[in-house]
Amino acid sequence: MSYRLDERRRPLNPTGRTGRPGRHLGKWGENQAADPIVVAGAGGAEPQVLLILRRDCAEWAIPGGMVDPGETAERALVRELREETDVDLAGMDPKIPTRTYVDDWRNTDHAWASSTVALYRIEETLPPPVTTRPRPRGFRSPAWTNSRQRSRVLEGSCTKGTGRCCLRL
Repeated sequence: MSYRLDERRRPLNPTGRTGRPGRHLGKWGENQAADPIVVAGAGGAEPQVLLILRRDCAEWAIPGGMVDPGETAERALVRELREETDVDLAGMDPKIPTRTYVDDWRNTDHAWASSTVALYRIEETLPPPVTTRPRPRGFRSPAWTNSRQRSRVLEGSCTKGTGRCCLRL
């Protein structure tokens, strides 16, 4: 994402001023996130989407998180998915439809979030992920959702304090 520098050589938010000074994200400038969307089921099977239940907002969300220093977005997609759901899709090539600026409450005039969104399509419908290891802080067990469950989505919301978008089911 291209941006300019101000007179103090700090990066300027490419969408313009936010009115918020300082930095609420990990670093100045662009802070990359990786958000994998996993859809299972093909042919006559009803598609299912993998979601996680967040502890901080008690709402459902797609798995994902920030790209670590020195890590590519593609590797972060696989890592975040494995950490939060125990689903390992390291051997798959996802469709990456976009890398885009994210409207995040933590964005400031000099630091902002962007996300690489990737779609993983799996032919077979997988059983619900089950794990015996503790979930990362802030997450409960993942679950596959079908269209009846997704139709109950009331609204999308980004929860202040988390920077994560959640789906209310």
